[in-house]
Amino acid sequence: MPQRKLIQLESDLREHITYDNHVIPLSICVDHFDDYYQREWDCHWHEEYEFGVVTQGKLRYTLYGGADGPQDVVLHPGEGIFINANVLHSAKALVANTVIDCFVLSKTIFKLKLFDAFGEQVLEPIAQSGLSGLFLPPHDPQNREIIASIQKLCALPEAGITYELQGLELTMHIWRHLIIAIQSRPEAAELGGSTKTDGRLKRIIRFVHENYRRDILIDELAQQAHISRAECFRIFKATLHKTPTQYVTDYRMSMATMLLTDTQRTLADIAVSCGFKTASYFGRKFRARFGMTPRQYQAKMAQENA
Repeated sequence: MPQRKLIQLESDLREHITYDNHVIPLSICVDHFDDYYQREWDCHWHEEYEFGVVTQGKLRYTLYGGADGPQDVVLHPGEGIFINANVLHSAKALVANTVIDCFVLSKTIFKLKLFDAFGEQVLEPIAQSGLSGLFLPPHDPQNREIIASIQKLCALPEAGITYELQGLELTMHIWRHLIIAIQSRPEAAELGGSTKTDGRLKRIIRFVHENYRRDILIDELAQQAHISRAECFRIFKATLHKTPTQYVTDYRMSMATMLLTDTQRTLADIAVSCGFKTASYFGRKFRARFGMTPRQYQAKMAQENA
């Protein structure tokens, strides 16, 4: 059975981006969601700015932490998106054969000596925008410039002698048009309302990910962020649109589905290792969630991955 990919996250959902040995702090990829477990990127965040353009299929991005709670945007081929730094987000392919041209850009690029005179000038418009992200439909000329440049950047041959120079040129072109798009149309295509992910939620989530195998009390979750039970419930409902208990159960289920797909462990072993007290209780919760038994799910995934 082929191994499905997972994005590598720390317990607080932070993704550490790795860079190739190039002068410019860029990480560029063409991602095929069929290669990922359940065709999705789990909820995560990173310190870098993210840009993407869907080239085939259909992809749903979800941004968390805005004033109105999670917000979804579905991207079709030729449509793009910008995700601000430190914003919790996830992505899921809604159909097979979904592909995205994507790159992330480190803030450190604007710390280079080259930008000494105006580094803050090019960062402040984004930092002060209050945006979690920006949907980039191609019917807008400004967006078309950004989308075309993202695709050119993702298609650059790394072996070329002008790779770094072209990469820097395209990156600055994208950034310039992004600033113009945000400043000229702040009310249009906005996703979310804040770039500040609640640190308290991250601390609670880290605790869940480190302790999901055992019983977890709501009071324990609240203690991680030094807040009351009521505030703990409020944060989860406002940011993730679910209760703390639902989040814990959902995370346990996600770990269980991974074990069902990639191991031959017994149901009792999987149930206990994922924080469910008995295999029968696990089976009932699983069937209520997925409309099939764990074994039926396992057989279905084996057939899909054959």
